[in-house]
Amino acid sequence: MNLISTSKLFTHKILKQKFKTIFFAVFTVCSFNVFAQTTSLISDCGDFVAGPTAWPYVLVATTPDSGVASQGAQTFTMNVTNLPSGGADFRVVKTTANGNWFFGPAIAMTLGSNTITVPAVTFNRSVKFQFSSGDVEFDDLVLNGVASDCVVPPPPSTTSLISDCGDFVAGPTAWPYVLVATTPDSGVASQGAQTFTM
Repeated sequence: MNLISTSKLFTHKILKQKFKTIFFAVFTVCSFNVFAQTTSLISDCGDFVAGPTAWPYVLVATTPDSGVASQGAQTFTMNVTNLPSGGADFRVVKTTANGNWFFGPAIAMTLGSNTITVPAVTFNRSVKFQFSSGDVEFDDLVLNGVASDCVVPPPPSTTSLISDCGDFVAGPTAWPYVLVATTPDSGVASQGAQTFTM
């Protein structure tokens, strides 16, 4: 009787240690996934085309070829996560009703959300957003309501916390999560070896 109690205690200690190790491993992996972010530099994003020397990166919002759609408001939003040491600017470049180009003033980019909307007009036109540096890092870019594919959200996690997994049932306070391998209701199947791998 005493030998059985000692054996059970030893088994419980080993299981407890294994669960602690597994829980720590799962927690560590999940923590890294939470803090991982996918970003892009303007220079690495194919949504931008080449521009003039002072404004080498251009995001084309619309052209007259788009017809009536070019007359609507044109908006871009970029969530900037890092700026080059000297900063970076952007500006609006658009055609006017008479076909001439209008070059807007330089606007300093800031960390966080940078948004600008060019109002709607009644003529077909070009609207472009020019950028002074390709070293601006961002984690979100939306042009006229369409998210850029330069920034891909991280894939869904391939891990799970025990507390989030429906395979576990509630247990006592000291062992709140229980994975049931078998019960007497399973009959002869409950007599076989029971194994789990995590």
